[in-house]
Amino acid sequence: GTQEKVRSASSLSAALMPSPRQATRSNLKTDILHIARLSGRNRGLQNALVKVAETVNAPSVLADLANDARSEIRRAVADNVYTPCEVKLLLANDNDPDVRFILAENYATPMDVLQALAEDDNPFVAFRAKSTLERMRMGRLVKAPFGASASTVRHLRQARS
Repeated sequence: GTQEKVRSASSLSAALMPSPRQATRSNLKTDILHIARLSGRNRGLQNALVKVAETVNAPSVLADLANDARSEIRRAVADNVYTPCEVKLLLANDNDPDVRFILAENYATPMDVLQALAEDDNPFVAFRAKSTLERMRMGRLVKAPFGASASTVRHLRQARS
């Protein structure tokens, strides 16, 4: 009797406390979902995933979250500067225009993806992509003359000596 209780108690604790395992893309998401459910908060699950999608620097997790059914999570992935280029390319074809809009205003989005978004059917997405491209080009133009003048100054100094 007593030994049986001990055995069932240990198996119960083993079931509640799984052994540590190596973090992988799929079980990281599962663990986050599990923690969010345990928190018992309203919308805790989605809020936890959104927070991860906004801040994580893990390409495989971001790729996984980019395929989530909830657009709020995909929007957070689109806004993350660490989201890999191939994931951003996937998000450029998202059905939700808000996902594409957020991607279009992210300066970490590759220029070719922004150029594709500049041709988007949604005028707001297209305008935002064009604005971001223009600001990026202006930023490069502002930097370029200083770089050129510095090399020109160096060249002139070398020519003088």
